[in-house]
Amino acid sequence: MYLTDTGVVTPLGVQPYETLLAGKLYNRSEKRLFPVADFRVSIVARSENRAELLLYSDSSGILVPVRLELEPDELKLTIEAGRIVESASDMWRLMELSAFPDLMASRETDDGAYLLPLFSGMRVPFRGQSPSRNRDRIFMERANWEKFGQCDAFGMFSGAADVLGIVGEGGFRAWVDSEFNLGGRNRLCATFALRHQPRDVIPQEIKQLHLLFLEPTGRVDRMAFAYRRHLVEKRGIVPLRERIGRNPVLDYAVHAMRVKIFLGQKRPFESDGSGTYVNCTTFSEAGEILQAMYDSGIRRAVITLVGWNLGGHDGAYPTRFPVNSEAGGETGLRALIERALELGYQIVPHDNVTDVYLASPDYDPELVMLDEGGERQPAGVWAGGLSYKICPTVVLNRFGGEFRRIHRLGFRGSYYLDAQAAGLFCCTHPAHPADERTFALSLARIALLPRELFGSVSTEFVPSYMLPFADEASCIPGRRQYERLKPQLPESPQALRGEVVPFYQIAVHGLLVHQAGWVHTYGETAGERRRGLLEELATGARPSMEVSMRPLCNGGNFRKSIDSILEFYRINFELCREIQTAFVRSWTSDGTRTVLEYDSGHRFELDHGDSPSLRIIRNGELISVPR
Repeated sequence: MYLTDTGVVTPLGVQPYETLLAGKLYNRSEKRLFPVADFRVSIVARSENRAELLLYSDSSGILVPVRLELEPDELKLTIEAGRIVESASDMWRLMELSAFPDLMASRETDDGAYLLPLFSGMRVPFRGQSPSRNRDRIFMERANWEKFGQCDAFGMFSGAADVLGIVGEGGFRAWVDSEFNLGGRNRLCATFALRHQPRDVIPQEIKQLHLLFLEPTGRVDRMAFAYRRHLVEKRGIVPLRERIGRNPVLDYAVHAMRVKIFLGQKRPFESDGSGTYVNCTTFSEAGEILQAMYDSGIRRAVITLVGWNLGGHDGAYPTRFPVNSEAGGETGLRALIERALELGYQIVPHDNVTDVYLASPDYDPELVMLDEGGERQPAGVWAGGLSYKICPTVVLNRFGGEFRRIHRLGFRGSYYLDAQAAGLFCCTHPAHPADERTFALSLARIALLPRELFGSVSTEFVPSYMLPFADEASCIPGRRQYERLKPQLPESPQALRGEVVPFYQIAVHGLLVHQAGWVHTYGETAGERRRGLLEELATGARPSMEVSMRPLCNGGNFRKSIDSILEFYRINFELCREIQTAFVRSWTSDGTRTVLEYDSGHRFELDHGDSPSLRIIRNGELISVPR
């Protein structure tokens, strides 16, 4: 690649400077949006690997400073939004900018595919698509939570080059726009929002896009490796194998199975929190489950108690104490913790710092976030009743000491935080306003407190902005979640002929441990559960189970779950324990057969046919699989 006086030359061809951006303008007179792409260019400075440009639209008076920087196989575009000039702002307000809108264009008849940031990544072929336009938020937003956006990357597989786009700064207000078969043409690009409403001032924020040009292999794993390299080298994410040496809690947790024991909750869900408590497992009965696990050969597990707190699961957050009396109270909990530690397990609470219940004794309206209309933001009706989102910028003011109080109960191990990154919000409360970036990162930083206190932390979702704050993702939604939620997706992504691929799992494996589901969710029969566990193994996910003594709430039958998971427990934590901190070296799949290789020397060959099978090879030698 190189820069000229008229454009940037890439493996996909010449990109004239005039076509670097396209935007949408709000016309204050007509109260509607208009496209803008009529930019002319002034070159402020240009060197061999850097260009400072001014893009100016004569028709709207918009001036956008743009910086291009070249590195080996990478092109970076930066817009300092605070330097944008609107010389006719009484009439025109710039709402958004798309970067390189035509760089990844293709014909509908071309060979190739796009990678969209849906679930763990969706590969969509150029050919055979119904005409559609799609707008996918970089990170999951509440309005389209079913898409489960987890990473700030997208891409194109083509004969000229595979291109990985990574949204850097500005990702909390960014989308990936895609078009399929519109006049026989496809497009893919990143779009940055500059303001929420025309009346808003453009914030002093950087908008940045990295484009990595790779060999045209068409392989998902090669693109995932490039993304992983970016996360490690550019964002400073430290690999697990470099973190566990000085952290025995993390070392144990990485090489252990996450086990949720569901204790109980109120049913039915009533908005005032008056549902009747249903007991699934007492603390004493949880001890019986632990003993059954131990006797079966499961010796390394992070036990996570769901519903240990006041009112059971989702009982009365942010109030946690007194300990759930229906399950056995604090005396029973302390006895259970002591028993778990005697057996060699870690044992931690299932906690939540994002929701506040109207029926909670500690409900405080001044801590609740306000939405764009100035109303309290509801989070849904759960076991504890109607809940609202608590603003993470102020939650620690009142409840930061709760982590230490919980620690004094005797819990030890990798802490679990529920719903920690479940969508983007904005808070408009005048005492603690927060845009999406401030809201998300304030929520993420809260995880640092239990991480320091307990040694490790797991969160329900770990989108890429959460990677510096978490050690485990209890869920990276993939193919199974897509199949289940597909009917709830908007019409345009439902119509796409694509497949969900483990792009994100491959990229982050070795940066954190991850899973997608609980063994009992894979089916009623042993065969269905084994198939599900094999599919997890094919994405690098570790097995996990959620169990209870009685099937009255969430959680599967603990004896069936133990029987189903034993084979995969032994593979992951005894026979091939090195894979938990290893990087994926190769991944290929044709839908019926998957081959997964790690830099630890392990090779997994999985056949997904009518009789699923598994072969494990370590450093060229076939090793047996215990059943």
